[in-house]
Amino acid sequence: MAQLQITLDEKILHQLFFGNTHESGVKALLESILNQVLQAQ
Repeated sequence: MAQLQITLDEKILHQLFFGNTHESGVKALLESILNQVLQAQ
C-alpha cells in the first residue's frame, strides 16, 4: 500500500469551511487531492 502526503492550501480550507456552498468546498478539496495523486504517479 502506498502512502501520499497531501498538501492543502489555505484557500481550499477556507472555501471548504466558510464558502458559499458546502459542495463547492468539497469539489475544490477533491480536485486538489486527485490532482496531487495523479502527479505522484
